Amino acid sequence: MNLVIIPVYELSGKKPNFPWFQEMAELCSTSFKKNLEGLDEVVFLGNDGKAFASYTLMFRDIFQKTWSFWSEGHNIFFSDADALCVRPIKVFGKFSDFRLFAEGEENSHEGTFPTYMLSGSRYFPSSMNKNLWEIGDSIWLEEEETYWDFEQYVYNCMFFSQPRVRENWKAYIWNGYNLFYEWEGVRDATPSILSYSTASIWRGDSKSTMEERFQIMKDRFEET
Repeated sequence: MNLVIIPVYELSGKKPNFPWFQEMAELCSTSFKKNLEGLDEVVFLGNDGKAFASYTLMFRDIFQKTWSFWSEGHNIFFSDADALCVRPIKVFGKFSDFRLFAEGEENSHEGTFPTYMLSGSRYFPSSMNKNLWEIGDSIWLEEEETYWDFEQYVYNCMFFSQPRVRENWKAYIWNGYNLFYEWEGVRDATPSILSYSTASIWRGDSKSTMEERFQIMKDRFEET
């Protein structure tokens, strides 16, 4: 099956944000059902009775659950809940390798990666090499300390472990495929090389409050 996976977790100590996050996830889901070609089902990942005291523990749980779904033979497009699919796109059947789709403004791991990719949208085709999951898992297990972008670091390690990406990463990334971000009001993040009028994936301002982020997202949703 072709799945979209959206995380909807409640972190300990952040309960006031959870209702907004649920609303955002519903808008995200509806937008992908409308615009992502070949989508069979949207899956929401959540706590499942567990308490998560940190983003790191939550991200680890997301990684393991996504891997489990992939092991069942599914093609998986993962999207953070604060994103919208604003125009028709095709991902399923188009790519055979693990994909990240947008560069960050700064390479905070220069020397490790030729560029640093954002991981809020990522694609795990059933045909991707299982070894990539094992690479990611080993990093989760080996790192004694994590940092603010650790999850993103793990997926960059997986992405750049693919030989074709390492050999010609610019051509592999900038292949004309229209899946980019527009950032609302974020001063220190790279705006998409495309404007909102041409982008297929939209994300809002991560520096705003949850209520503000939801309202911006709702406004964009109603425009599509």
